[in-house]
Amino acid sequence: MAEIKMIKRNNLILYYLGDISLLDQEIVAVIGKRDINDKEKTIAKNTGKFLARHGYVVLNGLALGTDKAALEGAIEEHGKTIAIMPGGLDSIYPESCTKLASDILNNGGCIISTYPSGTKPNKIRFVERDSVQAELANKICVITCKKDGGTMHTIKAAYKRKKQIGVICDSDGNKYAMKEMNAKQLKDFDELLMFAKTKEYIEEYKQVEL
Repeated sequence: MAEIKMIKRNNLILYYLGDISLLDQEIVAVIGKRDINDKEKTIAKNTGKFLARHGYVVLNGLALGTDKAALEGAIEEHGKTIAIMPGGLDSIYPESCTKLASDILNNGGCIISTYPSGTKPNKIRFVERDSVQAELANKICVITCKKDGGTMHTIKAAYKRKKQIGVICDSDGNKYAMKEMNAKQLKDFDELLMFAKTKEYIEEYKQVEL
C-alpha cells in the first residue's frame, strides 16, 4: 500500500491516499442507499459518468449499491473520484470494494479518512463519515434513499451547512428531503448539469432520460 499522508482542512485532520488536491476542484457527492434495483443502479452509474464527463469530481463513501455504481461510472469515463472511509486507511471497507478502491487510486483519485490506521468502522463512525462527505462536497446529488436510512445523515449534514441538495428518484427519503430540506428534484441531464455548475437553481429544462 502507498504511504498514508495527513493534512488539515476545514478544521478536520484528513488521512489520505492519492491526490488530495482534488478537494480544490468542483465536487459532487453522488450518494444513496445500498439495496438498489437495476434501474436505480443504472441511474447511479450514468450520473457518475455524466458528471465525470463534464469535469466534476465524484465523491461518496464507497458503500455497496448507489455509491459503488456512481464511482464505477465515473471511473469508466476516466473521471476523478474521492472515497471517504469510516475507519483507518490500512483496510478498505467494505472489503468487497478493495478493487474499486485500487481503481480509484490508479485513476488519479483519492481515498480519505478522518481516522488513523488501525481504527475500525462502527455505527458512530459511519455517521461521522457521512458528515465528512457533506463537508467536503460542493453539492449533494441523491439517487435514491430511505427516510430513515444512512444517506439521510449526509443530507441533513449538507442542509445544516447550506449545501445545495439534488434528488433524482421518487423514493420516500428523496420526497422527505424535498419537503423538509429544500432539495431540488433533477428530472434530466440538463437539470443535473445546471444543478452542478450554478449557485442558483433554474427550473425549466427539456426532458432527457437519465
